[in-house]
Amino acid sequence: MKVEYMRPALLLGIILAFTIVASTTIVLAEVPQVEWSKTYGGDGYDYAYSVQQITDGGYITCGNTLSFGAVSYEFYLVRTDAQGNMIWNKTFRGVNGAGCSVVQQTSDGGYIAEGWTNNSANTLVVKTDSNGNMLWNGTYNMSGPYFFSYLIQQTSDGKYIFVAGDKFVETDSNGNILSNGPTTQNYDSTLSQQTSDGGRITAGTSSYARHPYLDALLTKTNSQGNTSWNKTYNFGGIYGCCANNYVTSVKQTLDGGYILIGNTYGTGSMDGDFWLVKTDSQGNTLWNKTFTHTVNYSVRQGIEGYSVQQTSDGGYVVAGDEYRYGGVIYTYDVLLMKLSGENNCNINLVNTSWSSWSNVGNCTAQDEQNQSRYKTQYDANNCGVLQNQTFYEYQNQKCDFCTPNWIANSICSANDSLNVWYNDSNSCFSQTNLSSDLQGIPDNQTIPFSCDYNGDGFIGNLSDVNTTLSNLTIENNNNTLEFKDGDNIIVEFEFYPTNGSINLANLTIEKQSNTSNKGYMTIRGIPLSENKTKTVYMDNIANLGSICVKDSEIASISEISSACNGASEVFIVCNGNSFGGYTCSNLGDKYKINGLLHSGVQEYAPYCGDGSCNNGETCSSCSQDCGTCPPPKQTTSGGGGLASPTCTENWNCMSWSDCINGMQNRTCVDSDSCGTTKNRPSLSQPCSIPVLNRTSENQTTSQIPTQQTPEQPSKSSIATENQTATNPITGMLTSPGNYLIFGICVMIIFIIVVIILFRKKFSGKKKER
Repeated sequence: MKVEYMRPALLLGIILAFTIVASTTIVLAEVPQVEWSKTYGGDGYDYAYSVQQITDGGYITCGNTLSFGAVSYEFYLVRTDAQGNMIWNKTFRGVNGAGCSVVQQTSDGGYIAEGWTNNSANTLVVKTDSNGNMLWNGTYNMSGPYFFSYLIQQTSDGKYIFVAGDKFVETDSNGNILSNGPTTQNYDSTLSQQTSDGGRITAGTSSYARHPYLDALLTKTNSQGNTSWNKTYNFGGIYGCCANNYVTSVKQTLDGGYILIGNTYGTGSMDGDFWLVKTDSQGNTLWNKTFTHTVNYSVRQGIEGYSVQQTSDGGYVVAGDEYRYGGVIYTYDVLLMKLSGENNCNINLVNTSWSSWSNVGNCTAQDEQNQSRYKTQYDANNCGVLQNQTFYEYQNQKCDFCTPNWIANSICSANDSLNVWYNDSNSCFSQTNLSSDLQGIPDNQTIPFSCDYNGDGFIGNLSDVNTTLSNLTIENNNNTLEFKDGDNIIVEFEFYPTNGSINLANLTIEKQSNTSNKGYMTIRGIPLSENKTKTVYMDNIANLGSICVKDSEIASISEISSACNGASEVFIVCNGNSFGGYTCSNLGDKYKINGLLHSGVQEYAPYCGDGSCNNGETCSSCSQDCGTCPPPKQTTSGGGGLASPTCTENWNCMSWSDCINGMQNRTCVDSDSCGTTKNRPSLSQPCSIPVLNRTSENQTTSQIPTQQTPEQPSKSSIATENQTATNPITGMLTSPGNYLIFGICVMIIFIIVVIILFRKKFSGKKKER
């Protein structure tokens, strides 16, 4: 055989250059050598486009033939042993010719092959048993330009994928189409193989201004279809830059790299050679070699390679054809060439036991699914050139092809009831006609008070409200909803029907009965949104001036605690001031309460501990509401040091009460809150009705008004508790101590009168003189 190497002078120059630049030993990858080469066929035109080493070490090759009496090309399969000796061959006739472009051994030991028929207008797929007997075939229409397909693969779940024209097709195990779609590559997309990492390696040819005769192109994509890298390779060979070159196949090798095969033809010459390139996993060239014809027939001749595969011993097998031209007659034979490996390691293939059965593939409409198991073949000597291979077996099992998804459909009726029925959004029964896919459908339902039929913002009617009121009405006054008892508003709040509806069947409104001694109201079932609150108008029955609010959804007014100190309870004095976010105003016959989320309100009397300092409470009388009294004031002693802390009482008294049963009362408060009563003024005194003038025994007496100006005694003149307190008027008649004062006053008046009379008499005598 004729093998073309790099020119010796050029190779020597490269070696010397590396030797001069660095002291590095250069190890060139070992280039495979031809172990054997064989041809097959008859006296016509025979071609091979695909080869695969099979599990027993032999080979299966496919192509087309015009020998053996064929009037048009036929599908051609050749089975050999490990040394290339033919075991059997098969031909299959198509419509207007047929041919095979790719073949693979399947997991059942048979073969799947793809090619063309009908003058290359259709894709033909043939499935055979291990002896080449046809089991089934399928014809698939192609659209767009025709391409040889060098790709057909059995997937791990027993399906098949291949290229038909410009379509990427997936079928089930019997050749029925599951999916197809256009390819997107801008080069010969049929030269494509799935890689061990889930991505894809694709080969083709490219033409650029600098390389008008087509370089080889290799593109690696990841599992998402994104390009990882792409590389171009110049075919080189004996024809250099001026060759017409074509890539025909690419395969991933056992070390994770790739082997690329193509054909090169010299310009103006029909002689052809095939060319191999070995790369690492990143597409970097490890070696390349051009193979030429091995027999000199003294005529134009050549060899073509269309398929290459790495063998279990680390070598390679190439399928193609060998042709020769003599005069006007061409002769083509199928060519099978075995190349040596790249190392001398002896590969020891070992098979594992079968795994347990597991589910794979899609469930069919008959609720059946393929089940699979596998075993693995590996190199026990770990030569580093053989990847593990996995073999599968399949069987059927029961499964659920379609799971119903029951979706509720509903419509609102005029009485605000919701009618609900269910449909299967997956339409399982229409896909399977299995009664099991109708099981589990929910029953139809009618749900009362569930929707707003006319969009007025209310679910149900006014008669559905649970209330003690006999004349309840509802009015919407400029988006303020008013619930009324007759003409009187009892609750109001901002309301927009577009923001939601009020379910009147969930609404409860209660107020006190006509015999109640306190006013109260409970309102529940009114949802508020967007931080809105309610305003409630409650009857003022006891005129207590204060209320207890329980702002929660309560079922009864009895849930309000007796001391108004339970959960969500607030005591409020109805003086118009805000307390705890609520405001209560006394409108006379009603209380107006603002800020309620829920509504439980009741009249409450003020008491010590209600949280409000009112009704005469002080820090000393009710520190719980009014706070702790300040500490007593400190005074200094005469010795210059601090004396014991003392507090000077500062009493302020209210007016005396009316004279009742001879007694008057008043209230006095120590503004300094000393906590003592040593100097507290009298809180009561005797009283009577004084006589101003006595004209006769039967003259009536006038009563002095009992309401006096409030007495504000100073600290220095406050009577002690042991002194006898006297009224400035009535005390003159009732207090013995004041008779002396009265007598002195009479004597003074008498003396003044005597002096006046004496002066008048004396002045009269002077005038007589």
